[in-house]
Amino acid sequence: MFSKDKRLVFLLTFVIVLALSATDIYVSSLPEMTRYFNTTGEIVNMTLSVFVIGLAIGTLFSGLLSDRFGRRTVLLWANGLFIIITISIAFLNSIWLIIALRFLQSLCVSCNVIISRQIIRDYFNVKQQITATATMLSGVILSPALAPVAGAYLSGLYNWKLCFIASSVIGLAVFIWLYKSLPETNKNKLEKLPSLKDFLKVYLSLAVSKRFSGYAIVNGCAYATYFTFITISSYVYIREYGISPQTYSFVFILLAVAYLIGNSITKIFVKKKVRPKIAVLTGCYLSAICGFINCLYFLSPHNSTLAITVFTVSALLARIGIGIINAPMQVLTMNDYSEKSGQSIGLLYFLMFIFESAAATLVSEFHRNPPLGLVIITALFSIITVPLWIMTMKARRKPHNFLPEFLKNFE
Repeated sequence: MFSKDKRLVFLLTFVIVLALSATDIYVSSLPEMTRYFNTTGEIVNMTLSVFVIGLAIGTLFSGLLSDRFGRRTVLLWANGLFIIITISIAFLNSIWLIIALRFLQSLCVSCNVIISRQIIRDYFNVKQQITATATMLSGVILSPALAPVAGAYLSGLYNWKLCFIASSVIGLAVFIWLYKSLPETNKNKLEKLPSLKDFLKVYLSLAVSKRFSGYAIVNGCAYATYFTFITISSYVYIREYGISPQTYSFVFILLAVAYLIGNSITKIFVKKKVRPKIAVLTGCYLSAICGFINCLYFLSPHNSTLAITVFTVSALLARIGIGIINAPMQVLTMNDYSEKSGQSIGLLYFLMFIFESAAATLVSEFHRNPPLGLVIITALFSIITVPLWIMTMKARRKPHNFLPEFLKNFE
């Protein structure tokens, strides 16, 4: 890969980091925001849940928009709007306006998540794509490891607003880099956007496939298990057990290491020619185990050392499980639905974000007893992954390649 190519990959890596850090950077500040706005954790956590909903919706449309108007154009518009929205959040004194802007912010971020992958596919050959994607993966690991730590210290210097100011500054740097360096890689733009009927028909045909539904639900439950921890853990560690925001933020470095371990296990499975469905099952077992481990909290609910140890170990196992599940699940989805691989991955991500949003909403209902909510909602999503995956593997071997009768009416 030439130096110009490497610069492009590093640019796209920072595009991914910006997208992920939009949430990671202020996770440690959630309890502080509750006090600042004199409201409940349930309402403040809506800044997370609506963000995930917007991200889910955006993943269905952002790739299509870049097919029509170009990768560079859509990315520049999305990141320009991201800067304006993010700096606006820092100067608002209404939690409800912040929640609304977080939804708009997530629509912008969805373009970074999807279009960066499209640019890699446009620009590099198949062999180079593997190397480039591996480099971009560092962004997935880098942000959850560093952004919460940076956010905790920024919040300590001033308050939660400094996190969003920093995010907008990073966004400005990425925007300038995009403007100066990003080429237009979409050489065959669509002449027009597809009709709504054609658009819906593809996604509905996937949704009614029993096997795809199994993939989506298992994948969604695995991510929801981890996102439950992301949503409520700051209240558990900081408010309930008196851990400082700075100390709490270092948990995310451990979680990044756990994700790397999961990815390493996946690579070992590939070398040993372990079938993807067995790799996913391994990740599901780890997810289920974390649900049972959390129940140890009930042995001594007021023992902070036991509770923090239990919750941290459980989250690490969930993160390792996701690291194992992620790649083989995408491989299974794209190979089983090769004729519509782009839409199948888009819908898989969409449903994953919906499950994350549901987890955030449910666990926020336990704002008066966050540890109990963490235990119950984690168990709800994690323990069912194993039986669901076994049922999915027993489904017919070939995915549906036909449209049900009610979908034919769209034609």
